Amino acid sequence: VNKKMCEDPSYKKEDLIGKNLKSLLVLNEKEYQKIIDDLIEHNKVTFESKFKSFYNENIIGEINCKTIEVNNEILCLAIARNITQRIDMENSLRYLSFHDSLTGLYNRTYFEKETLRINFENQLPISIIMIDLNNLKIINDFFGHQMGDRVLKETAQSIKKFCRKEDTVARYGGD
Repeated sequence: VNKKMCEDPSYKKEDLIGKNLKSLLVLNEKEYQKIIDDLIEHNKVTFESKFKSFYNENIIGEINCKTIEVNNEILCLAIARNITQRIDMENSLRYLSFHDSLTGLYNRTYFEKETLRINFENQLPISIIMIDLNNLKIINDFFGHQMGDRVLKETAQSIKKFCRKEDTVARYGGD
């Protein structure tokens, strides 16, 4: 266990010494067996897994394993890297690619893709309701953009409240 691993407040050297890889990772038996099978077949494997942590339950690691021979015994050398921040960033970017950052509604990109996905005869009839907020520019000019944003957010939540779970509610344009 190197010093870098113990710099993470989630781990202490004594928590890690003598532990096998399986006891440190959140994997079911089938996932673990696949990793072992790949390691045996290719002598190396790279995978991502949540770590069991004594102090923080949300650590995701990228683990590179390689077989090594020591004193005529085949062992596994594992190098783990904390990729939690990268995964969180990827999830945020994925969310923002299909959601409006202000209202949390789906965005125009998602709406257009969803329209193409459901545009088949067995999905008919399709109803599209478009709403425009009048005087939003006046609200922004007189009361500030924070108030205009608030009006947009509250309108979005009101619309969502009255739609079914299977309906798509999206912010197609500015107001």
